[in-house]
Formats: sequence, structure tokens, C-alpha cells
Amino acid sequence: MKASHNGRYYESLAMSRLLQHVAETVDALSSIRAYGVAERFQRHFCRLADEVTRGYAGFGLAFLFTRFLSSTSGFLVVLCTLLANTVFAGPEGLDPSSLGLALSVAMSSDPAGMRDDSSGGQLADSLSKWPIGGKVEFQDYSASYRPGVLPNVLNGVTFSVKPMEKVGVVGRTGAGKSSLVLALLRMLRPSQGRILIDDIDIADVPLRKLRRSITVIPQDPSLVRGTLRMNLDPTNSHSDREVWQCLERAHLAKLVSSDPRGLFLETADGGTNLRQVGFI
Repeated sequence: MKASHNGRYYESLAMSRLLQHVAETVDALSSIRAYGVAERFQRHFCRLADEVTRGYAGFGLAFLFTRFLSSTSGFLVVLCTLLANTVFAGPEGLDPSSLGLALSVAMSSDPAGMRDDSSGGQLADSLSKWPIGGKVEFQDYSASYRPGVLPNVLNGVTFSVKPMEKVGVVGRTGAGKSSLVLALLRMLRPSQGRILIDDIDIADVPLRKLRRSITVIPQDPSLVRGTLRMNLDPTNSHSDREVWQCLERAHLAKLVSSDPRGLFLETADGGTNLRQVGFI
């Protein structure tokens, strides 16, 4: 498991370097062409892409090896249980109830085998309606960008935010304000404690559902190339009527409707072609 985590961390680190290189290349594209160094940037891109591939391959191999060991050990335990019951069976043969009990105990020792279906079902029922109120609790939470290597950026943080409550976090640069947001999105690796949203540990929530349930407005928001509607609803999960309702609540519907293209107004990178970038 440690090798698998390290492989995933290496892949994420390499991917961030690759994306940073792509962003810097796009910003300096005219200068790169003017100085004739495009080939050098291409070679550097290929090296970074190879690092991402190596990290993913290492993570995949470690994960598959762990699953193989788990499945093999479970198979051996069940096989030994069957052989033992067969060898020590009485003259009347195997007792079905005893055999079933032995198999249940054997399979429960296998991580890939039988799980606690009752708790899983209760959690699934809770998550189907989650989140409801939006109560947030940090309980003695500590986290680092790389536990065991880098120091904690959050140390023993404990606080509670009630539903519909507005809270301001004040601190100097580097105090950990942005790290609280990263912790809510599970982009940090906790070393102790937990975070609860509506009394459910976010570690038990599927990552996709968690991040779709939290909205973050960055300090320097920007638009991406596409349409206004795509920037407002990137996942295309809402109707045009709902998008217009959001614009009306933000008092921007009149501004958008003044353009004949409406929601399909084209936007450039950073919204440089818009007269009023602030309407996102």
C-alpha cells in the first residue's frame, strides 16, 4: 500500500509540473517562436510526459500486485478451510451449517471477500441525500502535502461551522487559509483527525460526489475559452432556465441578454474579449 501511495503521489507531482509547463508555454508562445526554441520546449514536454507515465505505471503495478496478493491469500484460506472440513468430516459427511459457518469466517478474513453490507447500505442511504444542511466540523485535523517528509500545514485544527453560517478565516500569508479549502476537497493527506460534513466523514464520501458538492470561488477567478454557458455550467448538468435564474439572482441577466448570443457568447482565455469580466 505504501508503494501504491508513493506512486500516486509521484504521478500527481509529475502531472502538476507537466500542466505548469503547458501553461507557461502557451503564455510565452510568441517569444518561443521568435527565439526559435520550440524544439527545446517540445523535448522538455516529452520528458515531463514520460515522468507522468512512469508514475502512473508504478501506481498501477503496485495496485495490481496488492490485489493479487489479497485475492491469492483469500483463495488459500478458503481452500484450506474446505480441505480441513473434508478431512475431518464424520461418517455422516459434511454438516452444511458447520461448513457455511467456516466459510463465512474464512471469507471475512479476506479483504477482497465478504464485507459488512449493513454498514455499507446505511452509508449509501445517507450519501444519497448528502449534503443536507452543510454543517462542517474539523476534529483535531492535521495534514501535510507529503506526510512523513514535509511538515504539517495544518496542526490539530478543530472548529465547527453551522448550516447557513458565514465564517471568515483571517491569517498571514502561509498560515493555512487555502489549505483548509484543499482539505475539504481531499487534496491534502491527513495525518490525524477527520472532517465531517453533515455528520459524515468526507473520507467515506466518493471523491467525485464530494467535489461536485462543494463550490470554491478562487482568489483570482478566470474564464476559459468557450462559451459563457460552459463557464457557468462546465458539466452541463443544469437547464438554460436554471442558468438564467442564477444570472437573475446575481443581477446580471440584463447584461447577458443585451448580447444577441446570450448564454452562447464566446469567451476567450481569461475573458479578455469581454467588456465586463466580473460577470462570472
